[in-house]
Amino acid sequence: MSQQTTVLKRMIDVAISLATASSYHEKFNRIRLQKFIYLLDIVGYMYEVLPPAANHISYNNGPYDAAIQNAVDSLAFRGLVKISDVENLPSGKISCQYSLTEAGKKWAETLAEKKELSLRFDAANVVGKKVNKLGWWRLKDLVYAEPTYIRKRYSGFGQQIDITDGTQATAALLLGIFNAALEERSSDYVLNRELATELFFRYLDNFDSAQGQDRKGLPI
Repeated sequence: MSQQTTVLKRMIDVAISLATASSYHEKFNRIRLQKFIYLLDIVGYMYEVLPPAANHISYNNGPYDAAIQNAVDSLAFRGLVKISDVENLPSGKISCQYSLTEAGKKWAETLAEKKELSLRFDAANVVGKKVNKLGWWRLKDLVYAEPTYIRKRYSGFGQQIDITDGTQATAALLLGIFNAALEERSSDYVLNRELATELFFRYLDNFDSAQGQDRKGLPI
């Protein structure tokens, strides 16, 4: 897949993600947008939507895909994304918030009507629902509890993260196990998909909570 095609796909993902966040009256900064789309790629894989190849790498704030930032910049240039609350941080970096403009919202509504994108929207909706239930402020920590990223984070920055590799101890394997077990109880694949996603987020929640308990008492 060419870089241009990848950015175009990510432009759609950004629109879908910001529309989902807006439905919960949330805005995304750079880190939260990256993390939400990372979870969207994982859950989207369950919804038979393959993410762009060779996308996420390990970075100092977790999984990072440069195409996502390029997509945001492209959408902002076209007047579809609004950049607000711009602030210079002591680290020298710039903090800001992203949201869809009115034109961006109309574009997202047009995308939602496309049959080929319906499963991507379904995946985004279920991720938004689960994150909203657990707390948007936990978005980064939930990604840090995700098994695919855990395998890479201690190997240093710049490591390729293959979220579709079910041969390793990854989210793909975990979701596959959940789904296989649920198929034994029901022939309704859509229901299995939703239940597997619910179990996946319970896993992230419990793992993150356990990590929080382990961190207690450690020197800061």
